[in-house]
Amino acid sequence: MRIRCLSIFLAMVALAGAARAEVTLRYSADATELPRKLLHARVEFPASEGAVSFRYPEWIPGIHGPRGPIENLTGLRVETPDGTVIPWKRDDVDRFLFHCEAPAGAGSIVVHLSYICGQPTTNSRGVDSYGNTKAGIVNWNTCIVYPDGPSI
Repeated sequence: MRIRCLSIFLAMVALAGAARAEVTLRYSADATELPRKLLHARVEFPASEGAVSFRYPEWIPGIHGPRGPIENLTGLRVETPDGTVIPWKRDDVDRFLFHCEAPAGAGSIVVHLSYICGQPTTNSRGVDSYGNTKAGIVNWNTCIVYPDGPSI
């Protein structure tokens, strides 16, 4: 099975004072291991030198509470576009927030992650992804991270 989402561009708009700034993410998901209950994703977003924070979705559409299935997130790796690994740290208070330091000249950071499907979660409404060798369902919110910042 070879399900591959190729470069889906997502636009996120953040408000900085009265001005709107657009942040473009490059996202690709690899569902080739969905029969083994694994999803892999690559997310790239702009980052300036210095502190960078990014989030895993906490509020999931249709769940009506802060119950994103972060306990199934695994294999988190942060790097520069050329593959240099960047150490990351989970926030001390907010388990959905991660921090790293973008090196000079990187321009963007790349986050690789995997999601274990079909595991028990704190979410009881079934937003998990699943599939077999013929077809699969991928819920985007299970395998994505996004830059932290003001919301619309």
